[in-house]
Amino acid sequence: MLRAVSSSSNIRHHIALIPGHHWSQFVDTYKHWIRSVVFENVRKVLACRTPVLGCHIYRCMNCGHVKLVTHSCKSRFCPTFGSDLKWHPHIHLIVTGGGLSLDGKRWLSTDPKYLMNHKGLKKRWKYQVITRMKKGHKKKKWRFAKAQSYFKKYDFFAGMLNQLWKITCYAYIGASLLDPRFSVHYIGRCTRRAVMTEYRIVGYNGKSVTFFYKDYAHGGKRSYLSIRVNTFIGRLIRHIPDKYIPMIRYGGLFSNRWKKQYLNDARVALNQSNQSTKMTREKKGKDENRLLSWAERQKDYTGVNPLIDMVKNSMERRVNIT
Repeated sequence: MLRAVSSSSNIRHHIALIPGHHWSQFVDTYKHWIRSVVFENVRKVLACRTPVLGCHIYRCMNCGHVKLVTHSCKSRFCPTFGSDLKWHPHIHLIVTGGGLSLDGKRWLSTDPKYLMNHKGLKKRWKYQVITRMKKGHKKKKWRFAKAQSYFKKYDFFAGMLNQLWKITCYAYIGASLLDPRFSVHYIGRCTRRAVMTEYRIVGYNGKSVTFFYKDYAHGGKRSYLSIRVNTFIGRLIRHIPDKYIPMIRYGGLFSNRWKKQYLNDARVALNQSNQSTKMTREKKGKDENRLLSWAERQKDYTGVNPLIDMVKNSMERRVNIT
């Protein structure tokens, strides 16, 4: 049975324990369909926040109290998904609102209310997706379940592609991102959030899992969904990206091919030269560029420093790293 941890008035189910209890059975049933990267990441998740991955050891200088902070697995359970775990492949693009003139000396801004033709973008996106599906089939990169094995024959696969041409693809062009801090937060939220957070799981009986999600089809209200354990595990692992696939890619002025040649020209044209950027960083100080420690991240999130002894009011000190 799934172990639950009481947190104030609610009960939080540990998400790693669900695949932990059923993983062997799941593998026996679906082993031919499980990618190698999935096995690697599941092993990480099952060891996450356990002594298997090591820990930091902190000791209070006054009372001698010892706190163990286990390490995170840093697995890749974060690509695109819907709040109800449905397969929802999509991409987010952030593009510059303009570009350099041909002589590289002026920045030509776009109309803030118009970026590109919306209908043309939808058609182009559908063309690119279907064309790549066709190329993938010719290179034998597709795998089909036994019930759909007839798609291995290109004539049947091409018939399915013809039906896809009739489907409308959606493309949303958002407003200009004027605040760079919002852009950074937006990118981080889309690429680094977990596929399922533990507080959303409200029930588990060994056979099924119940969780809540934001139901956009009904005005964003909270809805609940109960699914079989194997279905739950399957929906989790299919969101694991393949190894070495970057979640964030750079193009245009920011691509490795062009940034050395044109990025500085763009900054000069926008009065954002490297020199001014360097001076700004120097004014802020070096400390703002370093990564936050575990205690600092916890304090930002909860408002309480976890390494303060509330009785002695003294800071705990790290004495060892395992």
